[in-house]
Amino acid sequence: MAKQRPPAFQFYAKEFLAGTTNMSMAAVGAYIRFLAHAWDGNPICSIPADDYSLFKLSGADSKEEWNEVKDQVLAKWEPRDMDGQKRLVNARLLTYFKELAEHHKEMSDRGKKGAEARWDKDGGKGFDPEEA
Repeated sequence: MAKQRPPAFQFYAKEFLAGTTNMSMAAVGAYIRFLAHAWDGNPICSIPADDYSLFKLSGADSKEEWNEVKDQVLAKWEPRDMDGQKRLVNARLLTYFKELAEHHKEMSDRGKKGAEARWDKDGGKGFDPEEA
């Protein structure tokens, strides 16, 4: 069974507003679109680093509009080499994803441990219908 990635990420309004206060409305729109594309990206939490892809992902109506907001938006992203590809990563989003993955693993381990304690009371022999 393939692992599914989480369908959504937490949106911390206070952090978002504080981090985008100095951005234009168009830059904020491009930034939130980049966050959504990154969450769904492969590798996760990354977007392509080339300017044409960024322009298309931003939702800008023209290259001129993209060029007006590009510096504001890209200030929130850092370039990385991921799986041999040049990608842009939002460090906060990646940190959140790692925390979420760790939390999921902890909850899964706890669930498995609880199931073992509940269903393996016979010392691992299993259910014997003749003993019932």
